[in-house]
Amino acid sequence: MAQKVLSRPQKPDYLVFMCKEKVTERMLTLANEAGVKVFTFNTDVPEEARAVFSLALNPEPADRWQGANQLADAVVSALDAVGRADNPVSRH
Repeated sequence: MAQKVLSRPQKPDYLVFMCKEKVTERMLTLANEAGVKVFTFNTDVPEEARAVFSLALNPEPADRWQGANQLADAVVSALDAVGRADNPVSRH
């Protein structure tokens, strides 16, 4: 479907799609060749990361992370918990 849309004479301003294995690279290539900007999103967010960001977005300031270092530590811990912290962050 993306190939059909991107081959039209009047191309869209943007192509929006969800990242999926074995599809994302091809979609990005097609959009790039057509000169169309891309917005992608990933719905595979681990529960540990969702909890971290939910707290960061809490409407009550007192219930949010109390600084960038706390948030960064929580993100790294969440990534460690799901085995995705390939590049550990060191803070001094």
